[in-house]
Amino acid sequence: MPFLNFIFFDYLPKLQSEKNPIVAFFVGLFFGFVGCAFYFGTFADFLIPLILSILLILPGISIFAIPLVTGLYGYFRAVNANRRLGK
Repeated sequence: MPFLNFIFFDYLPKLQSEKNPIVAFFVGLFFGFVGCAFYFGTFADFLIPLILSILLILPGISIFAIPLVTGLYGYFRAVNANRRLGK
């Protein structure tokens, strides 16, 4: 699917194993940037969702939208990581 091929994710560190995108979405949704960091095991997956959350809080975006954005980050990160692993 070409719309899932975000070039931004290609610059993130390669993961060692395949990750489930649905699990990554719910980890990001419920546990935020800390959950993404633990699930993917990289510091970049802690820092980038944290920065996104801060950038969404500053203009007054609803606090309910931030977990959704973090969940979508986890989903697309997992899809991209699996594509880079060849799975």
